[in-house]
Amino acid sequence: MKPIAKLSRFSLALLICLWAGSALAADDGLSRQENMEARRTLTQATILLKSGKPAEAHALLKEKFPKGPPDGDLAVGYYRIIASTPGGWDEARAGLEVLVKSDRKNVQYALALDALLGSKKATRDEAFSNLAALYNVRKVDKQRVLQVWREALNAQEPGTDLIPYYEDYLRIDPHNQEITGRWQAEKEVLLERNRIANDPLLRRRQVGLDLLDKGDIAAAEQPLQDTLKALPNDYLALGGMGVIRMRQGRYEEAITYYQKALTLNPENSGKWKSLISTSQYWMQIHQAEEARDKKNFPLALEKIRAAIALEPQGAEAIAVLGTIEDDRGNSREAEKQFREALNIEADNGIAIRGLVQLLIDSGKQKEALALINAQAPQNSPEGKRYDYLRVKILSAQADDFIAKGQRDEAIAYLLQSLKLEPLNPWLRFKLAGEYEDGGLQDKGLSLMKEGLRLAPNDSEMINANVLYLLSIDQSEEALLLLKASLAKPALANASLRLTYADVLNRLERDDELKPVLEQLRKAPLTGEEKGKYARIDLDYEIRQALKAGDTNTAIALLNKAVELEPDDVWLRLDLARLYAKINHPKDGIALFDQFVKKHPNNVEGLYAYSLYLSGLDQNQAALKVLEQIPLADRTPKISRFQRSVWLDLQLAQVNILNAQGKQDEAAARLTSLEAEVSNDPDLSASVGTSWASIGKREQGDALFAKIQEQNKILSINWHLRYANYLFNNDEGDAFKKQMQYLASQKLNPGQIQDFADLKQASELQDINVMIRSGDIKEANQLLQPLMTSSPNNYKMMYLDSQIQRREGYLDKAIDIEQRALALSPVPLSNYRSLSTLKPTNSSAQSLTMNSNANTTTNLKEGVSVFHIEPPVLEPSAVASGSAYQYKQMADMLDLRTNWIDGAVDYLSLNGTPGQSQYRASEIPLEWRMPLRSDERMTFRADQVNINAGTIAAGNTTFGTLAACGASCPTSFSNQSASGTALNVGYEKQNFKADIGTTPLGFLTQNWIGGIKQKGDFGPLGVSLELSRRPMTSTMLSYAGARDPVTGNIWGGMVATGGTLSMSLDQGETLGGWAFYRARSLTGTNVQSNSDNQFMAGLNWRIINETDRQLTSGLTGMLWGFKQNSGEFTYGQGGYYSPQSYRSATLPLSWSQRFARLSYVLSGSVSTNWSRTDAAPYFPTNQAYQNAANANNGGVPQYYSASSGPGSAYSLLAAWEYQLTPSVFVGNRLKLERSPYYAPNSFVLYVRIALDETAPHPVPLQTQPVIPTSHF
Repeated sequence: MKPIAKLSRFSLALLICLWAGSALAADDGLSRQENMEARRTLTQATILLKSGKPAEAHALLKEKFPKGPPDGDLAVGYYRIIASTPGGWDEARAGLEVLVKSDRKNVQYALALDALLGSKKATRDEAFSNLAALYNVRKVDKQRVLQVWREALNAQEPGTDLIPYYEDYLRIDPHNQEITGRWQAEKEVLLERNRIANDPLLRRRQVGLDLLDKGDIAAAEQPLQDTLKALPNDYLALGGMGVIRMRQGRYEEAITYYQKALTLNPENSGKWKSLISTSQYWMQIHQAEEARDKKNFPLALEKIRAAIALEPQGAEAIAVLGTIEDDRGNSREAEKQFREALNIEADNGIAIRGLVQLLIDSGKQKEALALINAQAPQNSPEGKRYDYLRVKILSAQADDFIAKGQRDEAIAYLLQSLKLEPLNPWLRFKLAGEYEDGGLQDKGLSLMKEGLRLAPNDSEMINANVLYLLSIDQSEEALLLLKASLAKPALANASLRLTYADVLNRLERDDELKPVLEQLRKAPLTGEEKGKYARIDLDYEIRQALKAGDTNTAIALLNKAVELEPDDVWLRLDLARLYAKINHPKDGIALFDQFVKKHPNNVEGLYAYSLYLSGLDQNQAALKVLEQIPLADRTPKISRFQRSVWLDLQLAQVNILNAQGKQDEAAARLTSLEAEVSNDPDLSASVGTSWASIGKREQGDALFAKIQEQNKILSINWHLRYANYLFNNDEGDAFKKQMQYLASQKLNPGQIQDFADLKQASELQDINVMIRSGDIKEANQLLQPLMTSSPNNYKMMYLDSQIQRREGYLDKAIDIEQRALALSPVPLSNYRSLSTLKPTNSSAQSLTMNSNANTTTNLKEGVSVFHIEPPVLEPSAVASGSAYQYKQMADMLDLRTNWIDGAVDYLSLNGTPGQSQYRASEIPLEWRMPLRSDERMTFRADQVNINAGTIAAGNTTFGTLAACGASCPTSFSNQSASGTALNVGYEKQNFKADIGTTPLGFLTQNWIGGIKQKGDFGPLGVSLELSRRPMTSTMLSYAGARDPVTGNIWGGMVATGGTLSMSLDQGETLGGWAFYRARSLTGTNVQSNSDNQFMAGLNWRIINETDRQLTSGLTGMLWGFKQNSGEFTYGQGGYYSPQSYRSATLPLSWSQRFARLSYVLSGSVSTNWSRTDAAPYFPTNQAYQNAANANNGGVPQYYSASSGPGSAYSLLAAWEYQLTPSVFVGNRLKLERSPYYAPNSFVLYVRIALDETAPHPVPLQTQPVIPTSHF
């Protein structure tokens, strides 16, 4: 039969028949005569309607009830008939709504209205909503409500859009197998449709087939024709066209299509031949039914006899002939045809239903019952031989009723079965389960206890009772029953004691299980019992090993368990997962490869293998394994898992796109995936999490909100995923709410573990916040109890390492971190990086198993800093980088590493020769030497060479040339300087100090140095620095100069003062900082000066990834000097010193890192306003100033004041490359441009780790070696 395309009048007529009993009930508001007359009219109208005469039915009602429907309940029958007449639906709705408003408590009115609303797609939502609300009314007949609900669902056009409606029903009646079956079928259709959706051509074909399934053959034809143009040999499209032609009445063409499909798909020849034959057979049947429904009985008889002639033994056609004869009123002939059909096909549904209905209608109920028991009368001696079959039949019939949601009927059949076999414990268990599902838990419990009274010493009856008690969460009662039974000498056997141990094992009641296992160890057991005992004992031992953190012992025990039960794939899965936990996933893969090689078609084995591979994030491999399972053998559970693995693979591709900077493509892919899995809340939750992972938090929040809005009931797994999402996105209050909900739910073991992991992660996060905020003592107090219960938890060990480091115990911190990393289940860094942390042969022995001796080599915990090996897993989507724990470890190891650093730093600045012109090369050489604990010394020597050019003849703005008059020299030597600066430094955690000299060899030398202390106050970072540093703006300010007239030396400026810095920056998208600096500036024979500087900025990390960063922000500065000392006459300092300077800078920087190379490209634009006061030529010598004034005709010689706006920009390019595990080279080029200041700088540097391996890989932000003068 073809699918229902729409709700027909005939469908409504059938509903009327179902409702007729209640609708035509007597009404107290009418007289007896009126009541009988009204009922007679309604019956006549119903007959007319069933006869295909809706117009006549409508006319009859309007004639008999000119003032409207009869009063009371008879009005329901009136409106139900009206609804099936042309144009009568709206009238029926309005009338029923009036009835409902008139008597809100009348369930019949409400159900009639809901049934009517459910008959139209436009109003079905209202109907189902009303039914759900009505079901929750306290005293309503719930089974009646559910029956109407099911009838309305069954009357809908099949399609995946019914999935949410089925789910709404199943939330109330979850064990209804009929609706469950429909729901699962539509879900599977949707999954297959999604697979096809990935292929455009198959998608086009599927569109046609879907339209065909919906009965829209006009729309279905073109997609299928298009498919056949591209794929002329696509047998599915050919078959679809055959169906179309058959439904179009073009049967010969239909047969041609089927025959071509048969030629192309001979392996399904039976199918196609059957279709060819059936197309003719069913054509005649359908035409006969159509004629019958139109009351054209001669044509109906002609067509059905033609069908019978095509297939004389076709029970369906013979049964339909019976329905035609029944509609003709020829009940005798109808009965004959029904019985003949049953002789051919004893379970023919049409014949059984028709014959039973005939017998009931004729008052032959006993004969109807006899029809079922005809082969073996229940009470006959022969019938006793078939009691077990009758029990099966009755039980199967009960299953049918369960599937239809008719629990009472199912229970009735189960009770009949129980009468036949009252001592069958599992029949009782099944019936008790139905009572439990119907809310009659106590009745189910009484039924099971009755079985115990009838068979108190039957171990199977006890086992069934135990299982029932466990199913209703009465685990204590189950254990008490077992204890009481074991106390009886007749039952104190090993078999029942094993059941007791099994229950304790399931409940993981290890304290109680231990003595039971000791008793069983001494008891004589059969071979089967020994196997069961060994499994329970191993489970117990494995749990003990895992609780103690002894993974190696757990692995050895699981190997033993696998030896005992080599075909138990779930044991293999447990073992493989432990291998992965100790970073030996290949051993787990080998474990399954061995099994699959021996059992290539084992569905459970392939499923378990795919679960393991998926856990390793090898989703592509997992899908390949799943594809080995034949489609027919894939259970809904396996299909759902396959779907989830496919989604995980798609989401991994999204992460790759995002990591490659293709955010738009990643977002588009997620949008598509969101639509594709919209019918599955659990999978949708994974998509929501991925939205947040690519920085689209708003979309993630919106999707989770949408899921909650559209699904009143969500799975525990969904709530766990949502809690994890909230936790990872710092939604503390919402996270706690979800955790409180989960704590109140019944969780399975896996969910219990996931919940515990989330709870632990939250606790560890709180501890980590305390550590970062400096509250070490309280963090340690919270951490230590957790570590006592889980001493080998690597996450806790990471936090403990941080605490030890903060308290100054660096070596202890390193030791803890090394052990934590050895226990970590994840790869520690990118395998292409030369600087990695991985277990090596020297520090971590491979775990090997000797199956014969059952021995395991111990895993030595440790970490080697440098080890290159191929990845054991698929490469990460991120090109390089490392885990946070690896960085922590590398930071600490770096403090224990000897480094030699060197650089060539060159600066070029055009200006006035001999004065502001500046060519400087500085060559620093540095040795960083670790001391005890977390201390380090630094020794530096910088070779500095400066050349300012030669003073031009006639220059009067250098030295005392403005004061010498006629005695001034006319030629000058080159202004240059060279020397070597020395410096020694000390570091300990957040404290740093250094002392040294400006270059020895300069005309002026100064002691320089500084001390700096950093600290964290919650998220606020604060540092205070006191320092004395050289002013390196020009040769005069840095090295000093000799006056070409007097030979006196002046210059060599140093700035002495303090800096207070603050930052509110956790490395996230936004951060801020500010500092204030105040200094006193002094030098040789120069005027003293001072300055104050305040700067603040906002950091905006537009892209903020492990290996890519795009940053911008805004920086503001306020700066001012007391005196203008920026010139080059004697007493001036030669450094830029405005009295007021204000600027705003907009920077932009891009940095990227690969496994061994990183680079930075950056630039900035700024605007500023400055004011510089006038300054005398000789601020420290009035005699020189007077002479200069005289030489200028008595006009005072002053540098003029200036003020006004300005602008500038800068460009920077830098790279760093790791040549070997211990050698890094890099380069930086920087250009700055403004109207009066345009320096160019170039740096080439090398960093060498003397301990052979650098702990850190190449940094994301390049790290040039800077001269001491830049401190």
